[in-house]
Amino acid sequence: MNHAGAPREGVSEGLKWGAVGDGDAERLCVAFMGYGGWLEPFEYGLFTRLAQQLAARIVIVESPGLGAAGTRLSPGERAALLGGSFAPVGRRMLRSALAGLRAVGTDPDQGIHILGYSMGASVAAAATSVATNDLTIRTLTLVEPIAIKAWVPWRLLKASSDELRERDESTRLSHRLPDAVGRWDPEPPGLRPARSHLDQALLPAALCWPTIPAYLTSIGRTRPDLRVLIINGDTSRMSPRASVHRMLRSAQATGMSISAGTIRGGHLFWHDVALLHEAGEQVLALWDP
Repeated sequence: MNHAGAPREGVSEGLKWGAVGDGDAERLCVAFMGYGGWLEPFEYGLFTRLAQQLAARIVIVESPGLGAAGTRLSPGERAALLGGSFAPVGRRMLRSALAGLRAVGTDPDQGIHILGYSMGASVAAAATSVATNDLTIRTLTLVEPIAIKAWVPWRLLKASSDELRERDESTRLSHRLPDAVGRWDPEPPGLRPARSHLDQALLPAALCWPTIPAYLTSIGRTRPDLRVLIINGDTSRMSPRASVHRMLRSAQATGMSISAGTIRGGHLFWHDVALLHEAGEQVLALWDP
């Protein structure tokens, strides 16, 4: 058995990807991080734990504009984001992830699961909506999706600031658990990602558009058997429960197999090791109905 060790890494489509989990795992998952996420010890720590829990091989992809590869958004991707669309950048990030899965000796043609957190939920939904029909996508999990309602930019900024200011003590100290790395620990020397301030402004600005419901409508037409799970924090300001339930009812009315799960805490529950485990249990229930 090829046990999980250090992450495998590479670059495809100009984007860095990292693979964690058991190399012999039959389950394959593509994951997209939240805004500001890049492949450093904290993110690797979270996804390694999740991969162990799910018995999966997970490939995580950096977004253009932030990461080791220093790749920027293309003109077409920037134009799309100005209108709220993550479809072009989602397509490229999915291609990079699939190349990563092949590079580590797995075959994504056997079927994959897709998961995204926060901004990554928009990337995940967009990527699923534009994926070619020959790619089998077994499930889609959107954790703390933001683009499920229209946002006035300053209100989204305030919601984000409030979440950061009032994050639970357990979240801030979750890295005290064994083998967990803290997001707010100083970055190790030499681990400074290349940043594009323009791209890092365009990506979150696109979250002000309520595009995820439209992606789900498209997915429902092209992948009617796909199972979808929405997970949000019960006190989240950025993925409000009322907006989640409204989107859920709308998608269910079209016949989509979609459900919702709730985790205690706010938008940043994903960064808490114990709460991440709770979310992982909900993902397992989706993967093994």
